[in-house]
Amino acid sequence: MRRFTLVGGSIAAVVLTLTLAGCSSDSKTAASAPKATPTATPVPTPTPVPTPAPLTKAEFSVKANAICAATKKKSDAIPDPANASSLAEVGLSISRTETLRSDFFTEMTPLVNQAADAATLNAKWLNVDNADWAAAKPTLDAVIAAAGQNDANKALALLDATDKLPDHSAQMTKFLTSYGLTKCAALESN
Repeated sequence: MRRFTLVGGSIAAVVLTLTLAGCSSDSKTAASAPKATPTATPVPTPTPVPTPAPLTKAEFSVKANAICAATKKKSDAIPDPANASSLAEVGLSISRTETLRSDFFTEMTPLVNQAADAATLNAKWLNVDNADWAAAKPTLDAVIAAAGQNDANKALALLDATDKLPDHSAQMTKFLTSYGLTKCAALESN
C-alpha cells in the first residue's frame, strides 16, 4: 500500500512540473513570468502496521495440525515409489512429493514464524527437516533423472543410497507429539 502512495505522489509531482513548464508559450512570456520557487513535496509518513501478537501454542497447534492433516491426505494419495511398476512412476512419485513438500513449507514456515515458540519450532522441526531434505534432494533429483532416462540400474542404486541419508524423522515425530502437533507428527513419520 505504501509503495503505491509514494509512486502516486511522484507521478503527481512530475505532472505538476510538466504542466507548469507547458504553460509558457514563448520565451518573452517565460522570461517575464515570475519564477516559481520549487518546494519540496513532503514525503508521506507511512502508517505503522501493528505487529500481530504471536500465536499462542493452542492457536498455533490448531492451525498447524490442520495444514499437516491436509498435507498428509495429499501425501497418502501419492504412490509409494517402492511399489511403482515402472521407472516413470518412480520419478513421478518423487517429483510429486517434492512439489507437495515445497507447498507445505510455503504455508507452514510463515505460520511457525508467527508462533510464540517460533525459535523452538524452527530449531527442533523445520530446520532439521530442511537439513534432511537438503541432503536428500540431490539423490532424489538423480533418481528422477535416471527414471527419465529409463536407467533402472542407476535409479535402483540411487534409491538404495537414500537409506544412508540423514533421517531425523523419529526425533522430529517425538518433539511434534510432545508439543501437541499430532497431525504433524503423523505426517513426519509417514
